[in-house]
Parts: sequence; structure tokens; C-alpha cells
Amino acid sequence: LALTDRHGLYGLVRAYVDAINGGAVPQLVSAWAGVARQECGKAVEAGKRAYAEAWREPELDGGAAADDAALQAAHAQALQQALRAFREAAMGDADLRLEHEEALRAALDARLEDKRRAAAASSERVAREMLEAETAKLGQMLSLGPAADLAAVEGGLGGVRRHRPVLGVLV
Repeated sequence: LALTDRHGLYGLVRAYVDAINGGAVPQLVSAWAGVARQECGKAVEAGKRAYAEAWREPELDGGAAADDAALQAAHAQALQQALRAFREAAMGDADLRLEHEEALRAALDARLEDKRRAAAASSERVAREMLEAETAKLGQMLSLGPAADLAAVEGGLGGVRRHRPVLGVLV
């Protein structure tokens, strides 16, 4: 039994007092298990805060969304800070700490998935805007009818082709 801070000791004393006031006989094992579970819950929250503080948005070019590798790298770095904060604050036996660490990892993996969805939505928006701009340029060129400069139209199509990997269209 190792109490790592005053919060753990306070929780243990509180459990004993509550048991005595309730007419029960205090039991060290059940009191300690309750304290450890509560402190592990607090450690998960500390890990989430550390993750949020450590998260650094990947550097992006021209408003493009982060690619998956950049998001994964940012997540891995922030996750290390989160796990460090969790492990410093968690109490209890190895199984209890592992249970809560897994819950923390699951919550942070969900945040990464949210970032991935946001990046995909951003990429789609940027691609749509690029396609609309190129389409508008081509439309203006073609609106001239027979007077349209064929080389300019072909150049405009080249712009769409250059953006094809971003846009996900076949041209």
C-alpha cells in the first residue's frame, strides 16, 4: 500500500469515516480500492489535459489539410505527454492502472479520428474550391465561342489536371 499524495490519504480517511458514520466496519482493501479507482479517474483527466496542451497542429501549405502521417506524428507526441501525466497521477494495482490507461488511449484515439475527419472535410472543401475556380476560368474562356484562344483553354485544362490528385477527379 503506497499512498503517493495527500489526495490518496484524504480519500482513504474519508472512506473510513464514511464507513464508521454509516455503522459499518471500515475495511482497508475496499476503502483503498475506491480511492485508487477515483484517483485513476482523475489521472485520466490529467492525461487528457496534457494531451490538449501538447497537441500541435501540423504545419500546412496553402490552407491544405494535414495528411494522415502528420496527424499521426502530432498525436504520438501529444500521447506521450498524456501518458506521462497519467502515470504520474495514477494509483492502485497494475490492473486498475492498465484499465484506466486503456480508457485514456481510447479517448485520445477518438480525438485523433475527429482530427482526421476534420482534415478530410477541409481537403474536400479546398478541392471543391479549386475545381470551382478552374471551372469558372474555363467557362469564361469558352464563353467567347469561336474567338476563344485554344491555347488558353488547353492551359486551363492543364491547371485542372495539375490539381487532379488533390481534387480526386479524372480529367
